[in-house]
Parts: sequence; C-alpha cells; structure tokens
Amino acid sequence: MDSATTFGLYLFRHYDSLHMKKSLIALALLGGVVLHAQPAGLPDPVRKAAERITAERLARDLEYLSSDELKGRNTPSPGFDRAAGYIVGRLGKAGLEPAGDNGTFLQHYTMRESEVDTAAASIEIDGRRFSFGDDFVMRAFAGPVSGKRAVVYVGHGWTVPGRNIDPFAGVDVKGKIVVAHGPRALPKGVEIPLIGRVNVGASTVFAEADRRGAAAVLFIAQASALTNWAQARTQNTITRELHPNVPSAYAAVPITTVMVAPQVTDALMAGERVAGAALVARAEAQDYPESFQLTKSIAIDLPAKATTDHQPYNVVAVLKGSDPILSREYVAIESHLDGAVGTRAVNGDDIYNSADDNASGSAGTLAIAETLAASPRPKRSVVFL
Repeated sequence: MDSATTFGLYLFRHYDSLHMKKSLIALALLGGVVLHAQPAGLPDPVRKAAERITAERLARDLEYLSSDELKGRNTPSPGFDRAAGYIVGRLGKAGLEPAGDNGTFLQHYTMRESEVDTAAASIEIDGRRFSFGDDFVMRAFAGPVSGKRAVVYVGHGWTVPGRNIDPFAGVDVKGKIVVAHGPRALPKGVEIPLIGRVNVGASTVFAEADRRGAAAVLFIAQASALTNWAQARTQNTITRELHPNVPSAYAAVPITTVMVAPQVTDALMAGERVAGAALVARAEAQDYPESFQLTKSIAIDLPAKATTDHQPYNVVAVLKGSDPILSREYVAIESHLDGAVGTRAVNGDDIYNSADDNASGSAGTLAIAETLAASPRPKRSVVFL
C-alpha cells in the first residue's frame, strides 16, 4: 500500500483505540514518538503529513462537535444536521469529492421510529387486567403484539452452546410468550463476558426467542430491577431502527419485551407447577426450574401509538487515487458522527455531549481527510464516511 494511504490507516487504527484528550495528544505525537519507533513504514512525506495534525487542531473540532449547542448530535436532530454541515463545508473546501446522493455529500437511509401506546397497553391473566407503569414496563418495543397467547417459561433464557445449555430445548415457543428472569439472570456458575453489546459465547433470550418464532418476551423482574422501577417507567417506549433491518451488535432488540412486577408474576404462576414467590426466590439463587409450558394462556395488547419513517444520512466523501488501476480499490476510514445520547439528567445536566462517542473519532477522521487531500495523492482511492 502506498505511503499516504498507510498514513491514513495508521492514524485511524491508533486513534480508534485511544480516548478523549489523551487520544488527541497521542494522535498529534504520532509524527514524533510513535512514528519514530517505526521509521521503516513511514517515509518522510508521511511523517510530514502527520506532523500537520496537531492536538490544538483536533481540539478545536472536538470542542464544536461536542458543544452544548449540538446537544449530543442525536439521529435525527438539528444538532446532527449542524455537525454534518460543519464537516461537509470542510470536506468541500479541502477538495474531496462528494459520494452521497445526487452529487452531494449526504447518503440517506431509512430509520423507522415506533412508539408503544402505553395508555392502551395491557396484560390480562385469568380475567385480571394489568396496566403499563404500575404492573409492567417496556424493555424493548420491536412492534405491536396482541391476542391471547400460550406462555412458555425458560428460566434464565440463555443459550450457551459451549456448555450445552439450551433452555429452549424440548419446548415449542413459536407464536407464544416466552417468560424468563431478567434483565440479566445468568446460569449458575456461568459467566458470560460482555464486550460492548456482544455476549461472548452465548445467545440472549431475545435473540433465541426471536429466532424460534416467539411473539414476545416477558421478564420476571429481578430484585435489582425492582429498585429502579420508577425510572424504568419512562424508558424503552420508543425504538429507532434501520429499515430494512441490518444485523449488527448495535441493532435494536428484535422482539417486543416487557418486564413485570411481582403482582403479575404471582397471577401468572398461580396454579402452575411453581408459585410466583417460590419461582422468584429460586431464580435469585440461580436454581431455575426446568422449562415448561404453562397451563394458562394470557391476553396481551401492546399497540403502536405511532410509526414514523425518518430519512437521516451519512456524510460521505472520496479521495480518488492517482493510479489508473489501483484507484479502483478503496480504503474506507469511518467514525460515527451521531452521539450516544441518553434521556436521564445527571446532576441537573440533561445534555449528553458525546465527546468520545464519537465526536473525537469524527474530528480524527476529518483531520485525516483534510491532510490526505493536501498531501501527495495516494494510489488507491480513500472513502471517508
């Protein structure tokens, strides 16, 4: 690979593994300390290009992209639009070619927003009606669910192939309500590492219930979840997801899921092989009963209040390579411009500035794009996303 493209990849790989202001300083020093340790792979033109990216330059962009004015750059939001406009202006000034829709830098896609109608939501068990808020809360809303449904209990709900753990074995959950303890009840003696949103070596009850055709998941709340019940009332009532869905570790939960309070558990398990209170106690001790289908069915109604299709976008630019053959090959350098925006105020502050998730990465990508555009043209083409 030619030296200019090597420079871009080198910066991106190192930048992605560092954090916040320390990462800005480290990135600026790549032309000195780090690059000095690997002189063979960094010719003088690359070193000179790297030296033009300074901590001060990155900090200026980071300060704007993570400012209160942009309110975290949610997707979609006016703050995201302003951040995108800021970057588009810089890309155009640097001479990069737009690679979005209709000759622009913006590549649109569809994001579907669904909101559950909490006022109309209900669960009915043996003629007793339970309401949203006091009796159950949402964990995920993947779409409306209604009708009278059979119910299957699956304990902790985790499938761990390496340990021959499959609570779904021997029961049929297609079209039924799956009941499990949660939100993170685990098999006894089993640790399931969580890296970001990836559960290593295991499949969640969400994924397995969806894969096996269940209608919804009902969590019997763990004691730890009950302590945060007031907060849970206002969460997870709206889902935003790509349409059509694109599988990834960051995809929304694929199946509608609710978490129920003790009074619902008691009604649900009344007359079944294990009473509600006993079932909860056993689960807290990780002594889960074998999976079984309940003798009763329940009526569930989780309607959608509204469904809206948004058209957010990526910012995309390309730097065409100089070699007539190699320019048909593309190196992609990317970072997400939107922020990890929360909804809960912390110490009176409800703006999630999302400085390192991921304004810092966006500042780094922009710096690489501008620097490569002002350097000797690489042989291969480079896409900045």
